[in-house]
Amino acid sequence: MDECKPLAFGSRLATIELGPFSVANPGGGADLIENANMVLAAGHRYGLIGRNGKGKSTLLKFLASRRVGGRGWQMLPATSSSAF
Repeated sequence: MDECKPLAFGSRLATIELGPFSVANPGGGADLIENANMVLAAGHRYGLIGRNGKGKSTLLKFLASRRVGGRGWQMLPATSSSAF
């Protein structure tokens, strides 16, 4: 199995900081996620766990297409320190 490679910031690995953002429910109704913040550190692996129909795939689709609201995407050099 091939190793997943983190996103690059220039020629360096980057930490991605998102938020605050919300994800609307595509079927209508209440938002799936409201006022969320997320930090994805370079070189780490993450799992997304939840019950069926609760928005896991929708969140991943929004992240992949960069359709998150709020301040959006900020890429930080991997050497920068962020509070988790």
